[in-house]
Amino acid sequence: MEYVTGWRMALAKDLLVRQEAPLIEIATRIGYASASAFNIAFTRHVGVTPGVFVRTN
Repeated sequence: MEYVTGWRMALAKDLLVRQEAPLIEIATRIGYASASAFNIAFTRHVGVTPGVFVRTN
């Protein structure tokens, strides 16, 4: 499961940096049912929220 989460987060990081879609669309594209669930998982995996990640990259 850790591999899948890592892969999903790598895709999410790429989409966030390219700013191709809103957060909810990124969340659904990578398999999360809600932006909230994605936000929690992203923060746990990466260490910062998606918004902070975008601003620092």
